[in-house]
Amino acid sequence: MTMFYQDVQLPLLSDEGFTEEDNLRTPRGSEMIDGDDGEMRSVEDTEELAYKLLASLPRSRLATIQRRIAPLLQFDVVGCLPTEVALQIFEHLSFKNLLVCGLVSRRWQTLANDQSLWKSLCQARGWTWRHVPRSHNFVASLTPSDTRWVDSDDDEGMGDSDEDGHDEEDEENVLEGIEAAKAELTVMHAELDSGFQSTASFTAASSSSFTIPKLLQDISQHRARPSPRRERHSAPSILKSLQESSIIRPDYKLLHQTHIKLTNRILSASYKRSYLQTRGSTPNAHTNTIYCLQLCTYPDTGKQVLFTGSRDKTVREWNLNTSQVERVISGVHNSSILSICVHNGYLATAGSDRQVAVWDLAANALVRVLTDHDDSVLCVRFDDQRLVSCSKDRTVRVYSFPDLELRFVLHAHRAAVNAVSISESFIVSASGDRSVRLWDAETGKLLRTFDNHHTRGIASIDFCPPVVLSGSSDKHIRLFDITTLQGWSTSPEYDGAVPPSNVLQPFSALSGAVPGLDGELHIRFLWITSYGSTLIDVMVQGYPGCEYQIREALAEVLGKEKAEFFFDRFLYHFFGEPDAQFFKSLGLNCIRIAVGYRHFEDDMNPRVLKPDAFKHLDRAIAICARYNIYTVIDMHTAPGGQSGGWHADGGSHIAYFWRHKDFQDRLIWIWEQIAEHYKDNEWVAGYNVLNEPADPHPKHAGLISFYDQVHNAIRAIDKRHILFLDGNTFATDFTKFPDDAGQRWENTAYAIHDYAVFGFPSSPEPYEGTEAQIERMVKTYQRKRAWMDAKGLCAWNGEWGPVYGREEYDGDETEAINKRRYRVLKDQLEIYKKDSLSWSIWLYKDIGFQGMVYVSRSTPYMKLFKDFLGRKQRLAVDAWGRDDKYVKHIYQPIVDLIKGAVSDPSHLKLYPPIWSLEERVTRISRTMLVAEFMVQEWAETFRGLDEDKLEELARSFSFENCMKRAELNQSLREYSPLS
Repeated sequence: MTMFYQDVQLPLLSDEGFTEEDNLRTPRGSEMIDGDDGEMRSVEDTEELAYKLLASLPRSRLATIQRRIAPLLQFDVVGCLPTEVALQIFEHLSFKNLLVCGLVSRRWQTLANDQSLWKSLCQARGWTWRHVPRSHNFVASLTPSDTRWVDSDDDEGMGDSDEDGHDEEDEENVLEGIEAAKAELTVMHAELDSGFQSTASFTAASSSSFTIPKLLQDISQHRARPSPRRERHSAPSILKSLQESSIIRPDYKLLHQTHIKLTNRILSASYKRSYLQTRGSTPNAHTNTIYCLQLCTYPDTGKQVLFTGSRDKTVREWNLNTSQVERVISGVHNSSILSICVHNGYLATAGSDRQVAVWDLAANALVRVLTDHDDSVLCVRFDDQRLVSCSKDRTVRVYSFPDLELRFVLHAHRAAVNAVSISESFIVSASGDRSVRLWDAETGKLLRTFDNHHTRGIASIDFCPPVVLSGSSDKHIRLFDITTLQGWSTSPEYDGAVPPSNVLQPFSALSGAVPGLDGELHIRFLWITSYGSTLIDVMVQGYPGCEYQIREALAEVLGKEKAEFFFDRFLYHFFGEPDAQFFKSLGLNCIRIAVGYRHFEDDMNPRVLKPDAFKHLDRAIAICARYNIYTVIDMHTAPGGQSGGWHADGGSHIAYFWRHKDFQDRLIWIWEQIAEHYKDNEWVAGYNVLNEPADPHPKHAGLISFYDQVHNAIRAIDKRHILFLDGNTFATDFTKFPDDAGQRWENTAYAIHDYAVFGFPSSPEPYEGTEAQIERMVKTYQRKRAWMDAKGLCAWNGEWGPVYGREEYDGDETEAINKRRYRVLKDQLEIYKKDSLSWSIWLYKDIGFQGMVYVSRSTPYMKLFKDFLGRKQRLAVDAWGRDDKYVKHIYQPIVDLIKGAVSDPSHLKLYPPIWSLEERVTRISRTMLVAEFMVQEWAETFRGLDEDKLEELARSFSFENCMKRAELNQSLREYSPLS
């Protein structure tokens, strides 16, 4: 539609709020406009005429015209992009921002409602849509008032089901849709303001950041957390579209908002009451007190029912749509039914008659009755592997399922065991003796006892690892993380408090805490291993010098674009789904990912985040999350270098990070970006702030000041994730750390690096596992962690592990060398096991020196660099695990020269003290000077290679092209009970 005012033609304002760019771009003087008088006018003439007309109008009218013209000058960049590109932009938004975007225009509303975006948001929370064939019409069975309830979005709170196919020209429908979106957004904001934080599961964090929605999702089911391969389904039970189709089309926006709104209702105690049974109103109802109940959804039909157990000795199945009893299960129990559990088509009942009965619901038949308990059975739970019952006889009995053969009888409680809960690997029991006990489900071993968990007997419990939810006769409930001993309670006495008398049993799978000497927490975490992700280590690729040197050299040889292509493809192939699957198979549950500061900013463009800064890190964390593997982000390099080691990527033996404040400020800025990016990611366990610092100040003043600043900067953004702080001098020295560290740095673990001298070619003697050798390793380890033990703080072994011989370099001695190194490995694991210490072994993958898996010698990369790597090995260019037997005689005269020139031997002891004179000469002369001359040779090996060849080299590091170090992996599996 067009309006004419004399010779001026103005388009009406569309509901979109913008005009396409092509309609706005008119080259000056290049077009003619046909006027009403039939004459052709230039754009300049028309512009002049329009100006004169506008100049003749009153000021008030000019303001009106300005408001009408303003939208014509706007250009919607996102709206004009292809849908696929626009969706890639939108997929970075949170659900709140997507709702806001839906208000901008019709085009944005369509994009914001795209199912792929909401599906991704749902998948990130573990919410999936279950396709259920509907063989019956739920709505038809409802009363008129029930039907009105189904159609009422305000009451149900499920949001709008956004369908495709809107009439693009129907302005009224668009406005109506936008108004609905505004209303929806208003409701969502109100609910968010009412206390909703996140449906992420609780991580080891302070109690102030604790949220409970994820734990509560399965409470009504009284069941363990599903295994990683099982999907967790959640969808509304009644939808409008049930009348339209036997299969509901997935609506992930609806699914997402339903979860959030239901969560908010739980948190705000907002509910709609309905009655299944009132006196005399429901036929076939219970005739006595109801003791237990459980909701159930039949997977084949999607039908929701409620099972109830009663003092009348029966179980009744209620149809929630009709509020009628559909089945009565009776004839077995001769006394009150105290507990029921429904799972995967089976029903288990437990009663005061000391019996447990198992029923097949589909066949409507009794499977078996268990009569092993000596007193009333108070609770029964089961999953696909086991059935667990507990009784007034103070025992817990564990049966295999579905064959129901008795496996264990668990004795430990001093009073009736009132409740049990199970997960895939653990059993939790709660008793009238006020204790909670944790058991290994596979062995029946008592792992941990939490005494005085409540002030009176514990009546009920649920377990969603690592969190226990309990209710007690003291009229309080308690939410408690068994790995951190932190949580929340309705009782001020226990809110965030530590039980005063926990008895720690041997337990190295789940990590936990025991009271320290000062009454603080000594927290232990998870089994962890390390791998380089965005950091490319010497041991991983075998290059000489530092990473920045080989990146620059390769860019000179191949050009910047092809060099970046190679490194990008290397990082892609280095860690993928098969790696995570293998890692998880060993029973390991956390990976320490080494990153470098240069992957976030450029030295010549500091404090400007690179566009792809999180590309590979995000991918690696997401892959790990799919296999229930946590990640620790380790800052392995800092601007200027935090130590003189090659791995600090500083190119010098001087750690300039401690000499220039701006270097420290830049790293703090980087951590602020990381914290902002991952603050809501539940699979990131925490941040390893700085790897192996070496502050030369005699009182560690620079390091402590930096830790103060970076702690405050991160905590201003993210209070939930753990901070891992390395000790000074390569994570070995905490002696100058502040006495108030426990209060000063909250939610923090302290990382040692415990490399045993016997695990390297420089070992003072062949390792045989003698008492003296083991005692030496124990004393070194205990010295490193002594400060944490004295303060009652968390000790974590961030790096450790021996290196291994290689046949191409060690020949016939390889087998004997490795036999000794594996013995060192196992003896270290035994030491850590005694202290229930969690650890992160270095490293996951390399070219054959230390990794759990290593690149095969037959791959293109190893073939190409075979001669180069051999020459580098003989020259002992690498500082790490070098064998300098071929060149030591060349450098010894330099050592002797310095010793002779320095009259006072004490002047030879420079910082760091762990570097002897010989080590310092080695670091400066070989690993820096000689290596520097080999960098260009390494890069020249790539000359002339096209992208296909570069891709082949990078693919050499993929899991399928790697060998497994069997004895190393078997040892890790043996000492990681999660396997």
